[in-house]
Amino acid sequence: MRESLPPLLLEGFVTTCNNSGNLTNFSKLKGGRGGLGACGESEKVGRVIGIDLGEKRVGVSISDEMLVFAHPLCVIPFKSTSFVLEELSSLAERYGVGSFVVGIPKNMDGSLGEPARRAIRFSRKLQSRSGLPVILWDERLTTSQAEKEMIGFGLSRKRRRMSIDEAASVLILESYLWNRRNNPDQSERS
Repeated sequence: MRESLPPLLLEGFVTTCNNSGNLTNFSKLKGGRGGLGACGESEKVGRVIGIDLGEKRVGVSISDEMLVFAHPLCVIPFKSTSFVLEELSSLAERYGVGSFVVGIPKNMDGSLGEPARRAIRFSRKLQSRSGLPVILWDERLTTSQAEKEMIGFGLSRKRRRMSIDEAASVLILESYLWNRRNNPDQSERS
């Protein structure tokens, strides 16, 4: 029998993976950009890793121990899904991580395109591999916002290209941490 894993969350809906691997929506929730809600599983205590999943690179950020600030951690080259999962699991163990936040690049109308579905599939694998809760977080426009901020800092195009995924992961994690602090009744659960 398949081991029961903590549920995945998708912005605006409480969701869980059923045995067929499909996402099941249980209720529409009120809330901020992340719109998290109850699933019956509490977050594990520990830091949080933020993930911006790209086709070539994966930007990774990490929270401080108080879950207030997000810091850039690294960029993982996307050699294969297995390679990235192994690297993330290793980082989680090394830094005492209790959960992951994966950015879901929804379309502007809120629908899920192929990049979002790819991120959801990856999140399921990450949850299975690590045994930690994975929170899916709406990341619309984080990459363009990160690029604008880096242009504002005067970074060259080459430097921006090397750092954009990591910067986007920081914005994803900052958004989640802010929502968690300001909507504790919704964000405490995962």
